[in-house]
Amino acid sequence: MKQTLLLFVLALSSIAANADDSGKCGANLTWSYVEATKTLTISGTGAMADYDYGTTPWFPFKDKIANLYIENGATSIGSSAFYDCFGLTSVTIPNSVTSIGSGAFRYCSRLTSVTIPNSVTSIGNNAFYDCSGLTSVTIPTSVTNIGSYAFYKCSGLISVTIPTSVTNIGSYTFANCFDLISVTIPNSVTSIGKGAFGGCTSLTSVTIPNSVTSIGEFAFSACSGLTSVTISNTVTSIDKSAFSGCTSLTSVTIPNSVTSIGNSAFYYCSGLTSVTIPNSVTSIGEGAFERCTSLTSVTIPNSVNTIGIRAFYECSGLTTISIGSGVTLILEKAFASCPALSDVYCYAEYISDSSTDASYYGLLFTWNDAFEYSNIYHATLHVPESAIWKYRSIGPWKSFGKIVEMDSSTLNISGVTEGKPISVYDVTGKLVGTAKVSTESIVITTTLRSGKIGVVKIGEKTMKVIMR
Repeated sequence: MKQTLLLFVLALSSIAANADDSGKCGANLTWSYVEATKTLTISGTGAMADYDYGTTPWFPFKDKIANLYIENGATSIGSSAFYDCFGLTSVTIPNSVTSIGSGAFRYCSRLTSVTIPNSVTSIGNNAFYDCSGLTSVTIPTSVTNIGSYAFYKCSGLISVTIPTSVTNIGSYTFANCFDLISVTIPNSVTSIGKGAFGGCTSLTSVTIPNSVTSIGEFAFSACSGLTSVTISNTVTSIDKSAFSGCTSLTSVTIPNSVTSIGNSAFYYCSGLTSVTIPNSVTSIGEGAFERCTSLTSVTIPNSVNTIGIRAFYECSGLTTISIGSGVTLILEKAFASCPALSDVYCYAEYISDSSTDASYYGLLFTWNDAFEYSNIYHATLHVPESAIWKYRSIGPWKSFGKIVEMDSSTLNISGVTEGKPISVYDVTGKLVGTAKVSTESIVITTTLRSGKIGVVKIGEKTMKVIMR
């Protein structure tokens, strides 16, 4: 009798245990877990339920599940369904599944590969977030949408091919995939989202196809191994910090389609030695080329009207600047802390200490602010022969006076501190005009002509001027 009772109790215990290892996970889906094989099986038809972290019915076994087998008939993988199943190494997804929910495999750090079937059209946000062991993934041509952070920090992922069915790469989709060395972006993609490939430090080259019209903020930021980038001539904007921190990038050609270079777009691209800014660009954003320490020369085309705050700040190797005739505003510290600066080419200029002078034509900026801490005391200022200068500070020495008017032969200086001697020399070093100021203004006739260098000396300060 006692033995029979014992067997009955054991049978009940077994039934209870089995009941805890199985249940429903959708209207017509069931699940079961087998401890011996560490396998979770999803059976039935239809959609899987969506979950929040910790609410899945198999959550008590999440650390033990090594294999996931979804039988044919299931049409979706629910949100957060296998979130933090860090022991999961094998996944079988059938052809009946059309969508992978948000965070479905988040933090499945031991998952090394996954095959997504041709039936799947959507990969949700955070779907494979921080699957750090994932080395390869096949995205089928059926997929039209890859969500934000879908493969974020899949640090073991080496290569990825985005199918031609995808039109948009979401925000931070492949960000911090540290081992990613190659990526193929198809012609179907029209936009690359914010931070899409940010922090992919092993990525060495990238080609932006002709279909792309915008490169999002931080899209390739901190891709420190990126040595070359090809931007198609359909791109109209390079957004904020798009290539910031790409320290191995040596050259970049910006196509004629681009109209704006965003704030910090190429910030701290310390290996950048040359850049071509096309005539289509109308504005250069704040800090756009800040700390590009290997950049030696830059030409600002005539189409540009504004050079932003710190646009070329701390470009310590910059020796030559050519500022186009369309530039009307240079903001604070645009060329500050450029100690190697030796030549500045510009057109009819307007250098002012007061915004109230804005009604005058030409280039508006405060020299001391725009070129602060640069080598402007010894820089040569190149201006066209026909340039007329009105109401501006004379170089960095604004306390000594203002040039009221200047053409190829006449220099009219007013407001010079009384008692300061003024001297003008021609290219041969011959003194062509001098005075010790005792009145408010003085006119000196020079012999400057096209291609000739003259030196204006006020007190102990000098500014070289070459007429073009």
